[in-house]
Amino acid sequence: DESGSVKSVLAGLFTLFLVGSLIGVASHKNPSLPTEWYQYISAMIGYIYFLCWSVSFYPQVISNYKRKSTNGLSADFCALNVVGFGCYTAYNASLFWSPVIRELYRKRYGAEVTVQSND
Repeated sequence: DESGSVKSVLAGLFTLFLVGSLIGVASHKNPSLPTEWYQYISAMIGYIYFLCWSVSFYPQVISNYKRKSTNGLSADFCALNVVGFGCYTAYNASLFWSPVIRELYRKRYGAEVTVQSND
């Protein structure tokens, strides 16, 4: 709800933590991480982060829609956000899916790439 009450915020956070944890437990784990426990925790934290980050943009969109105005929303923020996340996506997608880039990384740093699907 839009009241922003402590109860509604905590309920939303609990839901995001629960769903992120469930996705993390059910998803593919990174075998290059040292222990199975670490693999689960890493996946859970990654998906909790992903869900929180994704949901964080909706309140502004909903506010703008209800007000029928974008006053207070910076055009620079929107443009930089799109460019920044586009670059971040390209970087992580390259490390995740490109065998050539993964091999170059391994040769340069002597370690496997630890980028996961939730990055």
